[in-house]
Amino acid sequence: MTLEAAASARLTADQAMTADRSEQAFLVPRWEWPGLVQHFNERLPPHDYRGDGENPLPSPQHFVTTVYFDTPTRRLLHAALDDGRDNVKLRAKEYYDVHPSLAELATRVEDVVHAPGRLWFELKHRSGVRTQKYRVRLSKSELWRWLSQRGAPEPAHYAGREADARVLQEFLEAEAEPLRPSSVVNYQRCSWQSDDGELRITLDTNLAFFAPSPDLFQRRSLLREALGAACARETRALLEVKHRGAALPTWLSARLTTLGLEPSDYSKFVSSGSAVEAHAAAAASKPHV
Repeated sequence: MTLEAAASARLTADQAMTADRSEQAFLVPRWEWPGLVQHFNERLPPHDYRGDGENPLPSPQHFVTTVYFDTPTRRLLHAALDDGRDNVKLRAKEYYDVHPSLAELATRVEDVVHAPGRLWFELKHRSGVRTQKYRVRLSKSELWRWLSQRGAPEPAHYAGREADARVLQEFLEAEAEPLRPSSVVNYQRCSWQSDDGELRITLDTNLAFFAPSPDLFQRRSLLREALGAACARETRALLEVKHRGAALPTWLSARLTTLGLEPSDYSKFVSSGSAVEAHAAAAASKPHV
């Protein structure tokens, strides 16, 4: 198989995995992280993004900044708080890589970072353990225009399926209130995926929650160092298992059982939104000097 054919097959597997799948989450204590990473490395290939803006440099550390959107009344957050197993999330994700090996040559943080500068704009619907995701990839300015004007971009202005763009547009049109950034999460990610796209595992560590700044989408990249002071942090890792089969592989279910890990309804959206609300309430209650 040629490199081009392999990349195409990988992208097709990625699309199948994001479309409709079962998803389970587990919270992992810090001392279990290294063993899990080694266990997954022995059984699944690490998953790296292949496509426009991919990173050509070896051995990066992968990071994700996720911006969640909500209405002024926090309608989506309250719905998720009411029912953690049946809700929707509207979010934008920026993936970037850090290369510690370049640190000695760098004079700025940006010198050791590979950040394509484009976002994945996603609508994720969860019903029980089933999730569906609709997403397109576009620039920050185009996303802000879409949110502000509620007019979908032309196909030439985004990468992804037109069907997904239509679902996103229908969601925006149906929402009576404006949608704006409500919370931001940054974390380091390790991920693995089977070649056929039937199983994907992600391990998110060092989660930190931030209030969105007014100029969030005017920045070229959403690096952790540029997000300000964190409202809160999560000391545990979030392990997410996404699969399209009827059951988990035996080797994986056995490992989860050995570690005593139970499925969790933990949500980065709920945790970050709650942290931002609590931080704002605490700030408002302080006496003015």
